[in-house]
Amino acid sequence: MTHRILVVDDDGAIRESFERQLTMLGYEPTTAESAERAMGMLHEVSPAVVITDVRMPEVSGLELLTWLRERAPEIDVIVMTAHQDMNTALTAMKAGAYDYLIKPLDLDQIEMVLTRCVRDRALRRKVRRLTSEAAEPYELQHLVGTDPQMIEISKIIASVAPTRAPVLVRGETGTGKELVARAIHYNSPAADEPFIGVNCTAVPDAGVPRPETVAL
Repeated sequence: MTHRILVVDDDGAIRESFERQLTMLGYEPTTAESAERAMGMLHEVSPAVVITDVRMPEVSGLELLTWLRERAPEIDVIVMTAHQDMNTALTAMKAGAYDYLIKPLDLDQIEMVLTRCVRDRALRRKVRRLTSEAAEPYELQHLVGTDPQMIEISKIIASVAPTRAPVLVRGETGTGKELVARAIHYNSPAADEPFIGVNCTAVPDAGVPRPETVAL
């Protein structure tokens, strides 16, 4: 699979150098001479990674980074900075940049950062796919039945799932308490995080009654 890389720099020589080097490394490069130009061609290019200089006229690389994080968070952004501009690089990392390249650039440095970036992207896609497959049975449409009580339970799940409030699920053995807990988890903002079920009957008793299952 060929990965598209968008290089943003107001220096034509740097853009040409990147085109040659990225092509040699097996990527599909496109260049833009300004952040404004990059914003305008984003949907046309659909890059996996944007490599941008920090210091550019009009709109800076940091402003482009912020713009991308808001509108295209799936795109990884690598910033380019000079040796004496490391504070800016650290600011970019805090703002959501994947990594930074220090000028003057060399092919080994570029290859190392991009190889790691592409590998991490593939891993994130795999995790999202596995999470989606795990969550699919717990989507609310799969839980809704014709029984009025089941419909009411689904409404409660839908109302509490978006919140961060603790939820106590009570019921007899075999009534589906863990199913409800998983449905709440996989329909919540924390759906990408692991669901951890703890069998409390396996925890040594300290004299305090415990529920059968606790979901974290």
